[in-house]
Amino acid sequence: MRKEVDGLGSVELPSDVYYGAQTARRLKNFYIRSILISDLPLLIKVIGKVKKACALTNLEISALNEKKAGVIIHACEEMIEGKFNENFVTDAWVSHGTGVNMNANEIIANRANELLTGEIGPGPIHPNTHVNMSQSSNDLYPTVESLTLYLLINSVLKACDGLENVLKERAESWKGIVRLGRTCLQDAVPMTFGQMAGGWHSLLHRNIEELRNRQAALLNVALTATVLGTGIGLEPGFREKIFRNLSNEFDLPIKISSFKEEVIEDSALFDASQNCDEFIHLTGGVLSVITACSRIASDLYLFSSGPEAGFNEFYWRSDVSDAYCALEAMVRLKQQAASCQNLAVLATNNDDLDLAVTTGSTFTNIIELLLNTQEVIPLFTKALKEVSVNKDKALRNATISTALATSASSIYGYEFGTKIAHKAFEKKQSCLEICISEGLIPEEDAKEIFDVRTMTRSSSTQQLIRKYQEKLRTNK
Repeated sequence: MRKEVDGLGSVELPSDVYYGAQTARRLKNFYIRSILISDLPLLIKVIGKVKKACALTNLEISALNEKKAGVIIHACEEMIEGKFNENFVTDAWVSHGTGVNMNANEIIANRANELLTGEIGPGPIHPNTHVNMSQSSNDLYPTVESLTLYLLINSVLKACDGLENVLKERAESWKGIVRLGRTCLQDAVPMTFGQMAGGWHSLLHRNIEELRNRQAALLNVALTATVLGTGIGLEPGFREKIFRNLSNEFDLPIKISSFKEEVIEDSALFDASQNCDEFIHLTGGVLSVITACSRIASDLYLFSSGPEAGFNEFYWRSDVSDAYCALEAMVRLKQQAASCQNLAVLATNNDDLDLAVTTGSTFTNIIELLLNTQEVIPLFTKALKEVSVNKDKALRNATISTALATSASSIYGYEFGTKIAHKAFEKKQSCLEICISEGLIPEEDAKEIFDVRTMTRSSSTQQLIRKYQEKLRTNK
């Protein structure tokens, strides 16, 4: 065992752990075993990178000498490699700010002291004075949250790119396959499966782009706000140098929170300290993408219903249970995303005065949501990739529907089209069969007018209408 002393007295710690007195006290007083920071290796890596960038900056502005900065940077690099993950014993739910930051500061300081003296524990490097120089838990940890979420969204977007590519392929390969359109689950005019898949792709694409915009906003971080936004405790020159070092460390264009219309200097930093509404916008972007996927999943459910009493226009070549599990997972993911956004709203509403303190549970829920999303979307993509069209059933559904009378209505008028639809429904025949059997339209004309493939193309339907309207005028 070893003994460490802080402002509240002495604390005994196992001799081989790198965390220190404040973390030990937190374990005793605030420990809730839900999600530990050690369960989130990406978060630890981000902390290490931010701390390293801060140490490099403090060295650059001569706030730290080379010896102290060198061992701090070395410890940060080891943290980035994951060597101290098990020493992050604080929980992510309650200890999301000061607890995690001090856990990191103590690990880095104790490892730096070990490098200098050969022993873990108090020494030349102090966790607050040196490791946390020009930082506060109140700006450091929100910055870590933003950058962690940014990186997680990269994985989600990569999965979305795969889904988008499959939708493009489906739109192309299905463009000649006719199906009956439906509105309010009732028969409508014909269209193609390719047109439907093209609509799916457009839906997904624009929501992905919106998520990219939400992701980009995460690169405007709170660092250098320190405690409340005033920047108290910043070493001279730190703000001017840190963002270049931070950007280099992450290979991302990271900037200080700001906006052109500021009425008070550093208004955006006070805003960043006080509020966490960016979580509302972010979860909204994720929810929109998931809802788009869930919308597609709902269509897949309906089109694959059957085989006897349902639509039976889709089927899976492989194990259908795997496909349905993927569709069900997407529905559950939408429910989780909606709950996550509601939690973000509650967290934002429950903060008061000068610091957002209720983000812990929201942050961990968003992490869980993003991790689930990057797993579920590939499963959904696989289900969509393996689905096949029952072409014969789809074509039959399209050709027998009374909705095809719409084509005749556009040429001969609404009443004539309605007459065809009623007769076809009463006699259980297609519109084409009724027109031929009762002599309502000449056979060759009827075959052209009720050609379902022609009805799926706007240019073709317009040409058809012009042709027969001209024919009617000539006959008059």
